[in-house]
Amino acid sequence: MDWEHSLTMVRPRLAEEPASTRPSRYSRRRIGQFSLRGLLLLLTACGVALGIAAQRARGERTARETILVLNGRIEVESRPYASLLAKLGVPTEYGSDAVHVSLWCEDIAEALPALQSLRALRTVEVQFDAWHEDEVLRSILATLKAECPSAEIRICDVSSTSCW
Repeated sequence: MDWEHSLTMVRPRLAEEPASTRPSRYSRRRIGQFSLRGLLLLLTACGVALGIAAQRARGERTARETILVLNGRIEVESRPYASLLAKLGVPTEYGSDAVHVSLWCEDIAEALPALQSLRALRTVEVQFDAWHEDEVLRSILATLKAECPSAEIRICDVSSTSCW
């Protein structure tokens, strides 16, 4: 009995409070370690996602340059977060997608790899003069449908301004 009495005299708080309500130094330190580890994992995940996005944007930029070198036309559409990227000083190509491409039929073979790398492409317009044969145009149409399945393909006669 003397021993229990001396324990409450020396440490009266320990005897009154249950062990589960006492904050320990170890648990506070462990929470700090967990949050630092979580922060590092979050930063790593964000870095990987940013790297993937930058790689895709670089691929789209080279595709756009290829199409422009082939005297093609490109229409772009801004992404929802494009204004935020512009304020941060990021180049505009990271905040826009090519949605419409117009090319001459002679340049389609050279432009196919570029067309495949444009993910948001909706329409591809192939322009030709009246002297092209229908069989050549049908093979171009079949090739484009196979290589760009999500895009609408339009073949337009420049002399009569009709598309099919």
